[in-house]
Amino acid sequence: MDFPLKDPIEFKLFDIGLAIAFAFLHLLLYLFFPRIRANLYFSIFAFAGATRFLTADLIDISKLPNSEAMLISYIALWSIGFAVFAFVAFLYSAFEEKFRLHYWVILVLWTAMTAKRFFTASLPYMLPAGSLLIIAFVAIESLRVVGLAIVRKRDGAWIVGLGVLLLIVAPLFSGAQIISGGMFSAWGQLATQTSLIGILVANSVFLARNFARTNHDLELQLTQVRALSARELEHERTAADLRLQNEHERAQRALVEQEVALAANIQLSLFPEKLSEVPGYDVSAFNRPARHCGGDYYDVIPLSNGGASSFLLCVADVSGKGLPASLLMSNMQATLRALASRTTSLAELAEQVNELLYSTSPPDKFVTAVLAQVSEAGDAIYVNAGHNECFLVRDGGDVELLKSTGLPLGMFPGMSYEEGTFRMGSGDLIALFSDGVPEAYDPAGEEWGEEDLKKILIRDNENSASEIVDNVTNAIDGFAAGAAQHDDITLMILKMN
Repeated sequence: MDFPLKDPIEFKLFDIGLAIAFAFLHLLLYLFFPRIRANLYFSIFAFAGATRFLTADLIDISKLPNSEAMLISYIALWSIGFAVFAFVAFLYSAFEEKFRLHYWVILVLWTAMTAKRFFTASLPYMLPAGSLLIIAFVAIESLRVVGLAIVRKRDGAWIVGLGVLLLIVAPLFSGAQIISGGMFSAWGQLATQTSLIGILVANSVFLARNFARTNHDLELQLTQVRALSARELEHERTAADLRLQNEHERAQRALVEQEVALAANIQLSLFPEKLSEVPGYDVSAFNRPARHCGGDYYDVIPLSNGGASSFLLCVADVSGKGLPASLLMSNMQATLRALASRTTSLAELAEQVNELLYSTSPPDKFVTAVLAQVSEAGDAIYVNAGHNECFLVRDGGDVELLKSTGLPLGMFPGMSYEEGTFRMGSGDLIALFSDGVPEAYDPAGEEWGEEDLKKILIRDNENSASEIVDNVTNAIDGFAAGAAQHDDITLMILKMN
């Protein structure tokens, strides 16, 4: 159908083409990024504006039949309404405001008014009151929303504000045209077209800036996510390395514990499974290491010198604790047993053990030991190599000390040792012990002490050797009351029948 056009048409075609271009551009932006709904509302506004330019400013309805003229007029009226309400919706969405109640009230009133005129076949020219209602709504609501946005310092609000000022010009001229009965100057028409083009350009610039900023924010967030992901991956790798390291350390600890347990079993096998019987004597011994492996050692070794039988008793304490002390203790045990029957005196035995331990042990390791050789008749010889003074308890309750007769074994080469002697009678006993016995601690850090040990030895002198050992160890445990054991505990009791 060919429509008669108003002259001139060039500027009007430019308005229509520009509005349609903006409409398609922002519709595509909305389709690509639906979260920014302001693009959709602005697209509707631009389409409606283009339709309004086409039906009201380009087509000359005065040269059309009445039915066609009325249809074109209604399209022009509806396009104005779409443009108005779409623009306010655009402002709400652009500045994150909720749709107001009065927006819906004005929309319903305008719809009812245009519908009434359409169904009564009246000319679609709006009543002055209706025109003023929409003009006032657009002006006041647009200024309110944009004003609040500017006060709140919303980014780009001034650009939209400039477009709103330009848009208000068009309704004012339109209202003036309706009120004046259709009189409208050429300057007024130019101002209206300029204001509509201005609002299109201003708000398109606003949306383009927001879209670009959104893309920039997304890229920034993506960069941050990538950085966080890289850090998270690094953390995961670090955690995996730590887990692997922990598993390796646990495996190593389990292996060490297994080896320590094996060493403890080997060390336990070095102690006499059953003490040798000493004719005319009652003997008993006890050992409890502070750790899995201890550094204490005790033994009873039968000796034969020219047909006269005797026995060598030994209690030794290696410096330090744990596996290193246990290894040196095993060296001490092997050396002592190998040399015990090859020497002619106790002093010579101590001197040879000292040389071998010095040559095979680390510089900071040594052994304190008390060696006692006892005959069936009760004659005894002893060497105390830097060990704590052990006790000879007489049947009547007197206590004699087995004092030190030389330095610890393995500390220095070429050492000589003196021998001490004593004679045991019926009911007498000797108590050989490591320093872990008197140096047991209670939870408060108090030391048990040698005096408590002497009291038990004197009190229980009538008991058997094993009963005395049990009473001493029970007394130590009762005193400690669960406190950690700081040193190996070794005790040997030899009582003459």
